[in-house]
Amino acid sequence: WVYCDMVEFEKVAEPLANPDPSRYVDASKYTSIEQAVNAARQDSNCIGVYIPAGEWEMSGHVYLYGKGLDIVGAGMWYTKLIAKDANSSAGFYLQSGTDGTKIRELSAWSKRRSRSDGPEGKFINTVSGVNNITIDHVWVEHFTCLYWGVNASHNTFTNCRMKNTLADGINMTNGSNYNVISNCYARGTGDDSFALFSAADSGGSINTGNVYSNLTAVCVRRAAAFAVYGGEDNTFKNLYAADTLTYPGLTVNSYSFSYQAYGFGNKMTYIDGITLDRCGGDYWTSNGSDDHINDYQNFGAIWVYSGDRELKNVKMSNIDINDPTYFGIMIQTMYQGGPLHSMSNVNFENITINNPGRYGVKFNICAEQGQGPVVGSFDFKNVIVNNAKVQSMYGLSGCPDCKITKTDCNW
Repeated sequence: WVYCDMVEFEKVAEPLANPDPSRYVDASKYTSIEQAVNAARQDSNCIGVYIPAGEWEMSGHVYLYGKGLDIVGAGMWYTKLIAKDANSSAGFYLQSGTDGTKIRELSAWSKRRSRSDGPEGKFINTVSGVNNITIDHVWVEHFTCLYWGVNASHNTFTNCRMKNTLADGINMTNGSNYNVISNCYARGTGDDSFALFSAADSGGSINTGNVYSNLTAVCVRRAAAFAVYGGEDNTFKNLYAADTLTYPGLTVNSYSFSYQAYGFGNKMTYIDGITLDRCGGDYWTSNGSDDHINDYQNFGAIWVYSGDRELKNVKMSNIDINDPTYFGIMIQTMYQGGPLHSMSNVNFENITINNPGRYGVKFNICAEQGQGPVVGSFDFKNVIVNNAKVQSMYGLSGCPDCKITKTDCNW
């Protein structure tokens, strides 16, 4: 007998050949990928580097500078960049002058055992202001993350997969605008799988114009599958999350994490077309909560949290929430002596919550000692709760400064 806990099958295409041997340097003719990259950079006729099938050991990042290059492998199943040891990096560091760089059709395998938030832990690093890069059909394992964008705009990440990372899959921060993240898959990430954090600790304006679409995140070990920390005029659509261990499938959050950061701006944030299966969980200790389930804070499949920045102008629509651990939707306000902000123009529309472990919708009265009830105004349209194990809604009567309007809801 053979017992498989989880197995994924994929029909793999034949390896890709060098797209143009006259213009792409063949890395196999050099002693390292770095030497091949330098040769392509110095040759005005060359536009890229082809890395044939095989395992390519790396002890550090390859630095790109001077011009953008097309780095292409034989396919993610064939061209494998492998870190030499647990302290080695394997990937690329894009310096000034590399706008337009493409990295595609390869995989990279780190051996890191602990999270490192410096450049050494990331597969791709860019200096601030490098734009118009394309990452396509790239598979990474055991890195801190695939990419953490700082002042990175007009970039495209498509058909990528991130597995068993020590932090996020992809996170856009610090004035990263008009990026496209599409058709990507994450499994077992150690922080938010796909995140947008409108921080300003490294400069930049509020994050705007980003589109996250057709994304899947499963078995998230820590934090959420999808996380929106501030910004404006950003769109998240056609998303699927399943089996988060500790946190929600979707976090909408205006906490700064003690960084300089923006909250949500005056333009709308749209989150549309999501399925969340078996999401929510336990994290952080909790003393003094009004709804004491265990010794931890308990999270819903969706968590809307007004932190130390404004949370406003958000619409969540066309969402199916199935079998959430505790709650379908949980709403919470941060207190420091009193509520820090009042939420406004927060909208829920066409949402179905099936079989929640406790409540369909929870308004937090007191998440822990020193915290307090939800403050703000919310609109619910066609939000349906089916088969709640305890009750359809909890906490609204304990939140006197929480104002809601309901249309075609069954709770």
